[in-house]
Amino acid sequence: MKISDSTPKPFIKKLHRRYAHIIFAFYMAAIMGFLMCCTIVGIQSGFVAG
Repeated sequence: MKISDSTPKPFIKKLHRRYAHIIFAFYMAAIMGFLMCCTIVGIQSGFVAG
C-alpha cells in the first residue's frame, strides 16, 4: 500500500454550471449593495473626520 493511497482526498463540491450565472448575479449584487451603502454613509456623514 502506498502512502498516497491512505491519505484522504479533499472533498470539494463544485457548483453546477446551470446555477453559475445565478450565484454570480447574487455575488455581484452583494458587492454593489455594499459599495452603495458605503458611498451613501460616506456622503451623509462626511468623508473627513471633524
